[in-house]
Amino acid sequence: MAMTKKEREELESLREQLRIAKALRFTEPVERDVMPPEKSGMTTGWDFNDYTALVDGYNFISELWSKAVSHGSMPYREFRGSQGCVRLFSSKLLALRACRHAVEQKAAKRLADIDKMIEDELAKEGGTV
Repeated sequence: MAMTKKEREELESLREQLRIAKALRFTEPVERDVMPPEKSGMTTGWDFNDYTALVDGYNFISELWSKAVSHGSMPYREFRGSQGCVRLFSSKLLALRACRHAVEQKAAKRLADIDKMIEDELAKEGGTV
């Protein structure tokens, strides 16, 4: 029997709640596994921006290149890069996993700070946690 529109909306809401509940977990850190070249040559790989990962609509995973003294976004352009070499991730999947870990650590720290503020307010009011 086909579901009504209301039943489909309720099912989708439950799926979303489950997805969010499953997201509250801690994952292992992921190390960058592509070293920059020491003197000449160029390496390529992936990296993330955990700040923009928290903002909808922004690309937070990028394919990059790295040389001994500079790095930048793909495609490679000789004169368009930032100073300093960087270690990268060998795959987009590793960069995404590392980004997830970085974001969860920041979120956990922020939640712990808020919990502390709640405890402090309760203590001022003579209440308990």
